[in-house]
Amino acid sequence: MKAIGASNGFIIKSVISEVFLLSGISILIGVGLTYLMTLALPEDMPFTLLPDMVVLYGVILLATSLIGSLFSIRSIIKIDPITALGRVE
Repeated sequence: MKAIGASNGFIIKSVISEVFLLSGISILIGVGLTYLMTLALPEDMPFTLLPDMVVLYGVILLATSLIGSLFSIRSIIKIDPITALGRVE
């Protein structure tokens, strides 16, 4: 996007929104599959899911994903558009 003239602000918003969307959907799928797995486990197995802990860890995973995206954003902002196109002269 930078090579075709997109501003840094647009790129930052785009990357953060994509990471937020993908991470959020992935966390929801993981939580759903975990709750489905609890239905398959035997009753006498010592396994408990506390809803507030699931939400807390989901938020932590989401925050970690967003923080990790900042490293990509830094690289994207620093790159020269000509280099991004693959033309190194």
